[in-house]
Amino acid sequence: MSAPAYTDEQRRALGRRRGATAVDAGAGCGKTFVLTERFLSHLEPTADETPLDIDRIVAITFTDAAAREMRDRIRKRCRERLETAPSDTVAFWRDLLRKLDTARVSTIHSFASKLVRDHALALGVDPAFTVLDPADAAVLKQMSIDDTLRSRLAPREGKADEDLVDTAAEFDLRGLRERVGALVESADSPAVARWLKAKPIELVEAWRKYYVEHVAKSYAEQVLRDPTVASLRELMAESTPTTPGFADRLDDLGDALRSLATDRDPDEALRRFRPLLNLSGSGKHAWTTKDWPEKAQKEAFTKTA
Repeated sequence: MSAPAYTDEQRRALGRRRGATAVDAGAGCGKTFVLTERFLSHLEPTADETPLDIDRIVAITFTDAAAREMRDRIRKRCRERLETAPSDTVAFWRDLLRKLDTARVSTIHSFASKLVRDHALALGVDPAFTVLDPADAAVLKQMSIDDTLRSRLAPREGKADEDLVDTAAEFDLRGLRERVGALVESADSPAVARWLKAKPIELVEAWRKYYVEHVAKSYAEQVLRDPTVASLRELMAESTPTTPGFADRLDDLGDALRSLATDRDPDEALRRFRPLLNLSGSGKHAWTTKDWPEKAQKEAFTKTA
């Protein structure tokens, strides 16, 4: 069998020995092929290098299926080399084929489990341990959250956590569980560790910044996309001011709508916009029936706003 043809990028990935090498490509572009060839390139005897022992190479995959595929490809390529090997290397490739079952090609869980079992005595770990199934882990985590919330909300002894009680009243128990679960998921992240050390004023300022830049901005965009706002603009364009107050309110409402799209602080723009929809008939920005040239327009505005 002829030797495979490599691209320049593949050849560089296979030949590099020092430092880290990253292979970045889309699906079906040959990443597994390159990894297989790179694995064997460390074992293959050459005039320039002494081959490594197979137990000195570790190949980590994300899934068991990927590990099986990787091992199968290595074995297939090893057989192909055996079939075309010169007589003086036949014994080497035959011996390597026998050793492939011990090759460290596995998921990170399998590799770490074997490492822990090999040193179980020194670590004080039962060597018969098993890796926790993700579904079981999710159940145990939720049970732990429920037990903790129960002990803090209705303790058998002592006083309930009043802040937690207030939070449960605001979000209901299900909402509280979901939020605590989300915090648990990110508990080990650097961001959470940083904010646990922050002062209350720093937390308030950070949330304010996030609200202005993301929440208020998103809400303002939703308001501008709402079909009722398009109807409101049409009504404003069709309406003829009959009183100075009516004209001022139309101008203010037009300015507020433009501010929703252009202001750097969409929260402030929303604060200016909301009072301009005052339909109560009282206050500075109230819309009254006498302001409208036609009753039908007033009713349409009331329904839209």
